[in-house]
Amino acid sequence: HTHTSIPVPEVLGVTDDHETLPTPYYLMNALPGEDVAYEHVCRLDDDALGRLTREIGEYLGELHSIPAIDRFGHVRHAAPSRTGGRPSGDPRSLTVGEPHENWATYLRERVGHELNRHADSRFAELTPELKRWFERGIEDLEGPFEPVLGRNDHGLHNLLIDPDTGDVTAMLDWGYTLAVPAAFDFEFAVYLFGGAFMTGLPDVSDRRSLVREAILSGYRTTAPDRAETVSTPEPLYEALAMVRIMNDFQQLELPAGTEAAVMDRISADTRALLDR
Repeated sequence: HTHTSIPVPEVLGVTDDHETLPTPYYLMNALPGEDVAYEHVCRLDDDALGRLTREIGEYLGELHSIPAIDRFGHVRHAAPSRTGGRPSGDPRSLTVGEPHENWATYLRERVGHELNRHADSRFAELTPELKRWFERGIEDLEGPFEPVLGRNDHGLHNLLIDPDTGDVTAMLDWGYTLAVPAAFDFEFAVYLFGGAFMTGLPDVSDRRSLVREAILSGYRTTAPDRAETVSTPEPLYEALAMVRIMNDFQQLELPAGTEAAVMDRISADTRALLDR
């Protein structure tokens, strides 16, 4: 609250360990707004999606500008075990678990983890080609790379929305916050809000271009000095967002009888990306 205008619930207390209650747990205040299904992103009209993702871009620019970490990895709280008190909210209390100084090294670990899951997914026939493609892509990445706070777990399911205005009233679930280059987080947002993974449905279009432009427009208003670092698409990061969708495909709520068509389109989009 004190460092950005990002709408997040105020955390009232956190407990890491307790003699009788299951832990960890935390208590936060409630914010207004409606929760919306992850898949509904493909049902928003262009104007509503553009307004929403421009707002997301503004918040990402603020988030990426918080000076909190200097290594890559999973972000966590550095304070001693908490016993019910209110956290400070000071970015200096954040740290990185198993920190990495080298982005390529950390990215290889993340890609390896996701591809291990992918090998057990319904898209496993793509895993060997994806592995070779990622290996080449990581070798070709050009820096420098600066770690920022990355939300990464993007989607309507982690937002509350004002039903009258379409504004974001809360951004929820920060448990997957990573210290990554800004472009990594940006590409995840573009892919997951662009709804391309739902275009196997007959009445759904790929709106990544619209979403990219809207997010970048918002981003420029809050992080103008950083906008150039996210303005050029990075297929490597987009591909990892696609892999995440494939890994969690069973969690998508699809109309009856459409799974095969949606899978086929995701596979085709993946192959098209690999062939660029």
